[in-house]
Amino acid sequence: GEVRARREAALGFERAARVVVLLVEEGESVSPGQPLARLDRAKLQADRTGLVASRAEARAVLAEMRAGPRSSTIEAAREAVRDLRAQVELRVRKAARRKQLLDSNTISDEEYDEVHSLLTSVRARLAGAEDRLAELEAGTRAERIEAQEARVAQLDASIRRLDLDLEDSTLVAPFAGRILRRHLDEGSVATPGQPVLTLVETGALEAWIGVPPHVALDLAVDGAYTVRVGDRRIAATLRARLPRTDVGTRTQTVLLDLPGESGAEVVPGQVARLELDERVEVEGLWVPTAALARGVRGLWAVYGLRPAKAGEAYEAVRYPVEVLHSAGDRAFVRGALDAGVSVVTGNTDRVAPGQ
Repeated sequence: GEVRARREAALGFERAARVVVLLVEEGESVSPGQPLARLDRAKLQADRTGLVASRAEARAVLAEMRAGPRSSTIEAAREAVRDLRAQVELRVRKAARRKQLLDSNTISDEEYDEVHSLLTSVRARLAGAEDRLAELEAGTRAERIEAQEARVAQLDASIRRLDLDLEDSTLVAPFAGRILRRHLDEGSVATPGQPVLTLVETGALEAWIGVPPHVALDLAVDGAYTVRVGDRRIAATLRARLPRTDVGTRTQTVLLDLPGESGAEVVPGQVARLELDERVEVEGLWVPTAALARGVRGLWAVYGLRPAKAGEAYEAVRYPVEVLHSAGDRAFVRGALDAGVSVVTGNTDRVAPGQ
């Protein structure tokens, strides 16, 4: 199988802007929360300043609405109503006198209409002043206060969104690891989701190894197993078995966690081998691998010595065998060997059948 980092992330920004600084180089180790890169924030800061000013204005208007009009303003409105009422009374008396003069044909209709028009105008002004006074005495309507509160909340939300954008303008490491690659340099314009840096975790490595499915069933989750990486034998822990068989190799992948201290000498991409002992019940014979001689059509054979018919001498006999398993310098074979036959354990190229 292969040694892999448990986590590998292509880090990027959530907004488009110019990259102003990259703080790390390829191969450099980083810790969680460490700043890695920054975007230009001048436009965001200017927008935030404008929103803060608008929010201050909206809050002032809301405070004024909640406090209601001042007593001096209400008293001035009352004085205006009293003055207009006095004017209406005066205009009513003038209109009555003009009506008497009109009836006696002392004045013309035009003069009477002029006085009556002034009375109508003053009455309209009085009605407006009374409505204004009633509004001031009742205070600001609840609907207007709610609308202004919604305006303040909207500005607060806009400022919080800009604060998040300002925070996202600094790319930080989500976990401890090493920088595998820099995709952009200073001055480049980063688009949303575009990889800027690739980070791989170094403190937690794992081995992905394919084993026969029937063997994978016998492996216990959380069990301890030995993984060989190069010349090192590492005690690993089985974390999971993937519920799928590889189409190409017909093996099932198992995941083994390597201890944290192994990250100093083991790097992702190295070949990992899982060492397993499997007991197989089968009849056969262990022979040195040097005893094997190539047979016809890719088969194997061993040379045995049996007593010759002529006397006490022995003759070499070629026995075809099937190699069932090999381990280092010996092999387990099966074949039709006679009982008690001594096997030639080396230099088989110097032996011939019947010799």
